Amino acid sequence: MLSFAQPILLWGLLGLALPLLAHLVNRSRALPLRFPSVRFITPSNLPRDKRRSLRDILLLLLRLGLLALAILALAGPQWTPEQAATPAEKGRERVVLLLDASASMAGWDAWTDAREVVEAELSRNAAGLVLFDEQVLATLPPEGETRHVRQLLDDIEPGQLTGKPAPAIEAALDLLGSEGPRRLVIISDFQGTTWQGAALPAAGEDVAVELQQVGNFTTPNAALLNARAYPASEGMLRVLARVRNDAPEPWDITLSLSTTGDTQSQTLSFAPGQTQTFAFLVPEPENLLGELELQPDAYAADNTYQLWLGMPLPADVLTLLPSVDEPEKLNEVAFVQKALQARRGDMPPSFALSGAAPDFDLAANAPLVEVLYLPGTTAYLDAPQLEQIRAYLEAGGVVLMTPGEAAPRQFRLLRENGLTETAFMGRPGRHGDRREPFRIAPLQPGNPLSGVFDGESAQDLALTELYQYIKLRPSDSADILLETEDGDPLLLRESVGRGQLIISALGFDPSWSDLPLRNAFLPILREVLSQTVEDDTVVELAVGDPLPPELQSQGDPNTALLTSAPGVAALGEKILQVNVSRTESSTQLADLSDLRAQLTRESTRRAAAEPTTRTIQLWPWLALGALVLLLIESALSAPPAATRKVQHA
Repeated sequence: MLSFAQPILLWGLLGLALPLLAHLVNRSRALPLRFPSVRFITPSNLPRDKRRSLRDILLLLLRLGLLALAILALAGPQWTPEQAATPAEKGRERVVLLLDASASMAGWDAWTDAREVVEAELSRNAAGLVLFDEQVLATLPPEGETRHVRQLLDDIEPGQLTGKPAPAIEAALDLLGSEGPRRLVIISDFQGTTWQGAALPAAGEDVAVELQQVGNFTTPNAALLNARAYPASEGMLRVLARVRNDAPEPWDITLSLSTTGDTQSQTLSFAPGQTQTFAFLVPEPENLLGELELQPDAYAADNTYQLWLGMPLPADVLTLLPSVDEPEKLNEVAFVQKALQARRGDMPPSFALSGAAPDFDLAANAPLVEVLYLPGTTAYLDAPQLEQIRAYLEAGGVVLMTPGEAAPRQFRLLRENGLTETAFMGRPGRHGDRREPFRIAPLQPGNPLSGVFDGESAQDLALTELYQYIKLRPSDSADILLETEDGDPLLLRESVGRGQLIISALGFDPSWSDLPLRNAFLPILREVLSQTVEDDTVVELAVGDPLPPELQSQGDPNTALLTSAPGVAALGEKILQVNVSRTESSTQLADLSDLRAQLTRESTRRAAAEPTTRTIQLWPWLALGALVLLLIESALSAPPAATRKVQHA
């Protein structure tokens, strides 16, 4: 299509009449010849033998062409090729079906309902299709035959992956184009975990968006959320499994645990929406593999759970032994070692404690140390050793420290070396004074230890007698885990880089309190450390998740296939435990009105999505043509050489 940047200049073409007028008014004039005498010649008028007419037609045409080309070049002509008209531009509606094939679509009859919606759309008019789970699985354009859409749905069923709709919506909008009537039909169960809060591209107000919700989440379903095996008595394991009742009515739910040659089942009564824990006590199997299975219900993918039944590796705790100036701190180390290495089925995995001299080279062995325990040792370390501890913490290590007799020096060194801003403020109690012991304040809701102590255990903690402790002024970033009834912190935790520093105002031996002799001591110590030290023996992944970077270097690249289906596999010293993502078990629906508003908001993507057409500028060619005509006109309008000589004479 031809257009002009300055069309008003085209009025200049009227100037083409000027050369024509110039030729019309131009007429031949006789050259006078003078003779010596003309008195004998009688004057006479020469008769007009023809009308005034155009002469030198070629020169006229050249001048007209030169002027026309100059005017057109100044008007800025440009040529934009026309695109072939799409069906939408011809007035026919373009329809694309966006079909969710994530794991949740296999339950609640959602896939059957989705097939019926697709068939109803195809019976009315042709439509394209975009199929997706966590990525776009297939695309078919609206111009294709409907039998290809039907064939694709016959060949594909929902998989075991989560849904990510944003890339699929982008692909569907690309198929719809940017002109004419368009309709996007989204067919999904619209599970809240997939759709709610997702950053979705905008289709724009000129795209009709239809949301077809399929599946019936009121159909009874129980979700097996997670499970874990813990050591119990010698040779026995305790398996704890959490199950949620998503049915709108009370339900008796049965869970079975299968190990090598043995199957156990339990049945619990659930209220609507209730979550409970099943507990199994089983012998440790030879192949260390187990499978939990619920009774059949609306969604089969969350009815099974693959489980590793081996003993977790203990976390390595290194103790820098106390100074020879405080030999009584060895008594504290003994109590801590007993608490950390005790085996109880209801506690997190155990710890392995080993000792080292205070001059231990921590920098060289830091990757092997998960917890560094300093029983009053800090006050006797030099600056290079404290620098090693700071580097260990910043790299993600965990340090547990208790006070000794040199507590003032200990906290001064910690502040000077940038480890903490917590300050020593004195000793409110005297060593050995047990007539009026201090008490531990009740744990408040939200305290990281509040879930451990309830009932008798909370009473046991409240009866603890404190004979002495050091008074601390905690840093602004510290979390108070335990405190006295007077509000003085007893146990606090703060972050140093990526690591955790745990500071106790109590020594862990009976000369400071009777806490090491009570049942509350073991859960306090184990829970505090377990919250900061992860048991990384078992790596839990969802189907389709990539391997963690540290495991991708182990073995060949085919290890990525280990997460393609549920199962348990050993990879080096790690155990991979792969199951279908439990986010697909959610029965909460996204708000469809909010979702529609998000999809139909003003779009900024279409300008970028439309194919760009190159515009060809024509004025340089016109200017070149004018120059050529000017040269030709100049050559033709020049008088012949003979005429120039006569005129010169």
